[in-house]
Amino acid sequence: MTKTFAFLSLALIVSTTMWAQKVIENPRFAATTADYVKITRIELHDTITKVDFEVRYFPKWWISVSSAATYIRNSNGGDKLFVVRAEGIKMNEQHWTPESGLNQYTLYFPALDKNIEKIDFMEESWKIYDLDISGKPYVPTIPVALHGDWLTTDGSNQWTFTFYDNQVIWRDRVWKPQSVTPMGKGYQMQLSNGNETAHLYLNFKKENVLIGTSPKQMQMYSRIQTRKVGAELESDDKFDIKGFTPDTASYSGFIVGYHPKIRKTAMVQYMDVITGQHKKQLIEIAPDGSFSCRLALLNPTQMMFEFGSNQREVVYLEPGKTLFHRMDLAEYNTPFQSYEQYRTRRRLSLYMGESGRLNNELLAMDTLRYFDFNDMMSKVLDMSAADYKAYCLDVMKREQDALKQFASNHAVSSKTYQVKEMSIRFNAFTNILSYKMNKEQAYRKKNQISNPRQSIPLEIEQVAPAFFDFMTADELNDPMSLLVANDYFFLINRLQYHDHVRPAVNFRWVAFKDSLQNRGVTLTEADLAFWDGMIDCKSYDDERKKQAAGLPAVVGDHIDLLNFISIKGYQIIVDQNLKKFFGLDNGLATDFMKSHSFFSVIQSAQRPFNDEERQAIDTAFSVPFIAQYLLKSSDEMQQEIAARIEANKHKTGYKINETPKTESDKIFDAMMANYKGKVVVVDFWATWCGPCRSSIEEMKSVKEELAGKDVEFVYITNDSSPLDTWNLMIPDIKGQHYRVNPDEWNYLSSKFNISGIPHYVLVNKNGEVVNPKFSEARQNESLKRILEAQLLEPAIQ
Repeated sequence: MTKTFAFLSLALIVSTTMWAQKVIENPRFAATTADYVKITRIELHDTITKVDFEVRYFPKWWISVSSAATYIRNSNGGDKLFVVRAEGIKMNEQHWTPESGLNQYTLYFPALDKNIEKIDFMEESWKIYDLDISGKPYVPTIPVALHGDWLTTDGSNQWTFTFYDNQVIWRDRVWKPQSVTPMGKGYQMQLSNGNETAHLYLNFKKENVLIGTSPKQMQMYSRIQTRKVGAELESDDKFDIKGFTPDTASYSGFIVGYHPKIRKTAMVQYMDVITGQHKKQLIEIAPDGSFSCRLALLNPTQMMFEFGSNQREVVYLEPGKTLFHRMDLAEYNTPFQSYEQYRTRRRLSLYMGESGRLNNELLAMDTLRYFDFNDMMSKVLDMSAADYKAYCLDVMKREQDALKQFASNHAVSSKTYQVKEMSIRFNAFTNILSYKMNKEQAYRKKNQISNPRQSIPLEIEQVAPAFFDFMTADELNDPMSLLVANDYFFLINRLQYHDHVRPAVNFRWVAFKDSLQNRGVTLTEADLAFWDGMIDCKSYDDERKKQAAGLPAVVGDHIDLLNFISIKGYQIIVDQNLKKFFGLDNGLATDFMKSHSFFSVIQSAQRPFNDEERQAIDTAFSVPFIAQYLLKSSDEMQQEIAARIEANKHKTGYKINETPKTESDKIFDAMMANYKGKVVVVDFWATWCGPCRSSIEEMKSVKEELAGKDVEFVYITNDSSPLDTWNLMIPDIKGQHYRVNPDEWNYLSSKFNISGIPHYVLVNKNGEVVNPKFSEARQNESLKRILEAQLLEPAIQ
């Protein structure tokens, strides 16, 4: 009797405890990073919060729930409430998706305060923001019947309006409805964008809607495209580019599914065709997801808008014109099984503004790309040069035919057709010129040779000048090539560094040695032995290995002379070969090759052009604007350097260290002794090394995330880094800095088998080398993961 009563009492307590005080079915939320993860139900109890999930994923792919990284919390901030129990899935284990593709499970969290109305669900990669648990009914400001994208019905299908719950996109701006009033079969809206107000009148016509700024001036719009083959376009002029057209472009937009907690900035980058450098500009995203910026352009150009590492869009900008871009994160918040699936995904971006039509049409034709890299790689080892050329030209022909077919079925502007057709040709030309590179890559992949610097026994056949008859000098020198600046840059790059064009590797060392001796510079026996080794190099890989092993002081002392000789002598030989194999004489193409080489010198050395270089630039180019632009860029760099020198006086977070005075085989251990108790990333680098500088820049975000933890970054360079350049750069590189002499560098290079830089070494808290070739440092995610794991390891006292 007593046992029965006790059992019933316990059952009653459990039943009462699990009786939900509030149940929210399919709760609304503001933003998500994973559209395939759905919270279908939330139950709020006195002692627990129960959350039901549906995750649609690929069969036989796994998901997991980490008890250390999965939590909920008040959207306004507060304590993290970590998951305490799971049903339908085991925490901290791989859960394999069934054939149905549907994973269903429940997670239990601690109870929430009754006054909380919105919560965030956080997991390692899945995040859902502002889940509404208030239970209050939600009524959008703008009626659901109007929601969606509205296009013109004249056959041009231009995107003109989008209506959301409480936002309107129209006239390149984001508007807020101040009032929405029913009117007959439609509505009247009063809108504001913060700077101006406007009225819209809307009347439904079956599935379409009439919209206008007055009841007497209304136009028909539809949510679906209207097919009108041969529809007249308001303006269908072609591009007619005769040179550079410097001006600013206005780029603005709106990100659907945005939340400030995801990130608050985005990045745009585009090619400067004269310097060969990517220009980058940071954009701040407003809390409502809108953004705007102005970009200085020299010509129409493709530009990359990057919101996240996997959320990128290529847009097309024109100097002096406007573009408004609607980006929808739902396009990227879904997993893809393959690159092909990603390439053919449903595109959700839309554009308006003066360059809007061009961008919408280019996006619609984005899938007209038939060069299958994996297919090519599986066949190229069995292809002759002629076979490979025919393969690439066949792909080009199929893309051109597809473009013509698309244009016959859609109203495509002449400008769009020009851009797409030229892009198809230039990409095909670039692919053909990549024959040797692709064949070597396929060989390395087949034979599992991961080191790109390792020599391989692969003979590449030589071809005659007639092989390159697929392109003409007139086309390569045509200013119209600036229409596709990115594609043109890669084509010029492939030409400039093609085996038939590049000089023999030893040419500059012969000329450098002669120039030094003509100037009365005394070379020691060690210097002469170094020169003999450089002159004997059979490939650029051999040259890089010898350089990485250390350069004598005389090279560092006269590095500007070496760079100047490299450009001048290099260009003479390049010009001869370009004319022989490609029929290219002085013109736009060779001007760009020269300008890229000239600018690389001051970019690498972080200094302006000297007098000798300025005189050479004055007479080097057939297009005077290019010379003027280079000299202006040099003057701007001089001003920037002066500003940096002044700013560096106030910067902290970096330290210049004396190299320990000890035997060569103890130098590294003596350095590391200063950082016992810390995990150390050692970076062997040089100021002139482009990949070194890029990696240092990329790594900044990881350093910021790990700030305050026992992690140290140590940077080691040698005399090949000019002292003034090194002093200018290191205040922006937080960490410990060492500058070693040639003998010390040679020892360290031998100790860690350094064949090229950047080269990374990982050292644990005990000063022990954990990984002498820490290649994972090149990827931020793997770098952070490994460093955090090392931080958990105890140090030996």
